[in-house]
Amino acid sequence: MQRKLYVRCDKCSKTLKFDNYAKRFICYDCNNRIPLSKVTKENSFIEEDMGFNETLKKAKMLPRVFTKEDFLTMLKHKLKNKAFAPDSFLKIKKYIAQNVNVINLPLILYECECACYDGEEQDYKIYKIENMIYDEYLEFNKEVLNSLYPIDVNMVSNEVLENNNFNIDYQDVLTSVHEKVQNDFAKKDVIFLEEKIECIVLPIYDCNLKYKNKEYHLAMNSTTGKISLKVPVDNIKIVVVLLLYLIVDISLFIISSMLHLTEQFTFIMAILLFVMELFGLICMYISTKIYESDDNKNKYHIKNIR
Repeated sequence: MQRKLYVRCDKCSKTLKFDNYAKRFICYDCNNRIPLSKVTKENSFIEEDMGFNETLKKAKMLPRVFTKEDFLTMLKHKLKNKAFAPDSFLKIKKYIAQNVNVINLPLILYECECACYDGEEQDYKIYKIENMIYDEYLEFNKEVLNSLYPIDVNMVSNEVLENNNFNIDYQDVLTSVHEKVQNDFAKKDVIFLEEKIECIVLPIYDCNLKYKNKEYHLAMNSTTGKISLKVPVDNIKIVVVLLLYLIVDISLFIISSMLHLTEQFTFIMAILLFVMELFGLICMYISTKIYESDDNKNKYHIKNIR
C-alpha cells in the first residue's frame, strides 16, 4: 500500500502534489506555492491506494533457497563446535526431516520520502528511507530471529502467500515506524510525504527442542542459509575441565619445585598454560551463545535526495 500527503490550495481549493525540486506544494492553476512550514492538519490530507488488510493478503514470499536436508547437514557441522553441550544435543542423527518445521514469519517492509526541518539553514531537506523492517509484533523468539538477520529484500519474489491470516495492527505499525524515523532525525519536525508499506514473508526452518523444561530453537534462514544455534551447557563437563586446569596448574608448580627450574622458564610455561586455559574458557563462552552474532538487525538506508 502507498500513502501520499496532499494539500488543498488556499486560493482555488485544488489538490496539490509536492514538488521535490521546489520543495513546495505547487498549484499550476493559480501559481500558488505552499511551503512545508505552512502545511497543517487543516489544509492537508493523506490518501491510501489500498487497505492494510489487503496489503497483508498480498504478502510476498522470500524464496527457500536451502532445503531441510541442507539445514540438517549444516546443523550437524555447527554442533561440532559446541564442546560443552550435553551429549543429547550432539547426537544429530536423531534429528530427521520430520522434526523440522517450516515457519512463515510475516515482516513489514517500510519505505518513505520525508522532509526534515533543518534549523541551521531554516529549511527542510528531503530524505528517502529504504528497507526498514518492522517485526515488533512477532511472538517468535526475538533472540533467535535477530540472529537470522539481515535479509536481502531484493530477493523477494512475486509469489504470494495464499490463505494467510496475519494478525497485525496497522496503527501499531505506523506508530512504530514513525517513531523510528523521528528518532533518526533527533525528534525534529518530520513530514511524511510519501510512504510505502508491504508485507514480506520470511520462511525459516525451526527445530524446537526441550532440555530440563526449557525450550531451545535451532533455526535457519532458508533464504540466506544463516544458522541460529543456542544450546544448553553441560555443567559436569565444565567442572571436569576446571578440575583439569587446577591439576595442571598444581602439577606445574610441583614439577618446577622438584626440578629446580629457573624462574624464567617457569614464567614462560605459566604464560603458555594461561593461553591454553583462556582458549578453553572461550570455548565455554561460545557454547553458551547463539552461534551467529545476534546483532544483525536489518539495517535500513537513509538518503538525502534534495
